[in-house]
Amino acid sequence: DYTQQALADSLLTTHQPERARSIYKKLVDKNPKNYQASRGLFYAYVEEEDFSHAYALIDSMAKHEPRYLTFWDSKTRYPNEQYMDLQVTAAQARFYGDQLEKAYNALDTFTNRAPANNWLHEVRGQIANARDWPRHGLDDFQIATLLAPESLDAWAGKGASLIQMHRFGEARPILWKLQKAHPLEHTTQNLANQWRFARKPTYWGDIVFSHSSGPDLNGDGILASTEIISAPIDDSWYISAGYRYAWNEIIEGEETFQRTSAGLEYRRGDLDLLGHLTYNDSTRDEPGGNLKAIWQPDDHWRIMLAGERFAVSTPLRALHHDIRSDSLSTALTYRTSEQRDISTSLQLSDFTDDNTRVEAGARLRQRLIDVPHLDIDGRIDLYGSTNSKTNVPYYSPEHDFSLQGAIHVDHVYHRHYDHLLAQQLDVGYGFYDQKGFVSRWIGHIRYEHRYRFTPWMEMLAGFEFGQNVYDGHAEPYRLFRFMINGKF
Repeated sequence: DYTQQALADSLLTTHQPERARSIYKKLVDKNPKNYQASRGLFYAYVEEEDFSHAYALIDSMAKHEPRYLTFWDSKTRYPNEQYMDLQVTAAQARFYGDQLEKAYNALDTFTNRAPANNWLHEVRGQIANARDWPRHGLDDFQIATLLAPESLDAWAGKGASLIQMHRFGEARPILWKLQKAHPLEHTTQNLANQWRFARKPTYWGDIVFSHSSGPDLNGDGILASTEIISAPIDDSWYISAGYRYAWNEIIEGEETFQRTSAGLEYRRGDLDLLGHLTYNDSTRDEPGGNLKAIWQPDDHWRIMLAGERFAVSTPLRALHHDIRSDSLSTALTYRTSEQRDISTSLQLSDFTDDNTRVEAGARLRQRLIDVPHLDIDGRIDLYGSTNSKTNVPYYSPEHDFSLQGAIHVDHVYHRHYDHLLAQQLDVGYGFYDQKGFVSRWIGHIRYEHRYRFTPWMEMLAGFEFGQNVYDGHAEPYRLFRFMINGKF
């Protein structure tokens, strides 16, 4: 049995969970009290993405494990370390199944009961990082390093939190220390992989083919964008180059807009500053630029301020008539976790024909279903705008307002280590009201398919059908999208 279990452990380590599971299952069937084989079987189920069996097994083990142990020669009860181990592992099972809220809440309870247990802080910190709470995670890992200065997991977790916040200068000595002391440990190698991934140059490309029939954009259209972002320079600086192409048939004929850009970004910790110089080629050719500042003081609040000369939001019909807009915008987001967030936005656009547009929006998102391989979110979107001029050659309502509710479904139907196949469905329905016109319904159905080849590259393809409304007239549209992003 020892030899068989060692073989199963080796198979699991080398990413062969199906073969490992078969061996573990035979060992458990032979001896249901074989603790190590049962744990191995649990991890084999996890690696196979079979969370129904993984949950059932670990929950059964945790349920039947006594909290205290007694011995025949004493009435004293002793804490059973195996009990706590199984309780925490059951919570980690939800973490592996992407049920992050359940996992975190369970670990939060355990950690508050035993605040001097470094292992509990380490596990809670790992889940916090996965919830995009790196500051929460860093707090836990700092406590863990004080409680257990020799803990490899505590130091690696601290480094991972710092990398996630782009605090590379603070993460580097931690990585060097672990590579010197524990170069062959999986934990060290995993941190090194995170370091390399975060510091690789990034690229993305997106192209959309569309067709609309209505009073604003009438006919076919193409929108393509791409950008390359460098590896960090001196840990905090990035340079980028981008290109954008937009073409659409409009009422007056057609319009083409091309933009090339060069950018410089400073990003570290709570602050992200980004600036671009652009050259814009359309019926109106001009240089432009934008500045954006993002401040994230904690793991929940995010504040954005931006200004742009020759705004990318300028309508193509405005460009066709030699009109551009400049914009100032701000946005405020409060994200409790992956479960819910609320955001508001405000934008002021100043057109060269003396029109002033003010746009305001709000969005509320709430997770409705959170189970392994399936997340369903509900969403409410509000939007309203005003324009100082309406007698202009582009869509410019005096006042308008829209309300739309939507359901977003994210389904992972295959995942095997670094390979992932997922599909998303987004269905929205609401109404649009414009001053002087009858309210009409708006909505969309969007389906997308996502394929991750490796951690370094991901592709997306999808389509969307829907209806917008302009001056009381419906404008049905359809579009097809292809996107790729990755790292060099």
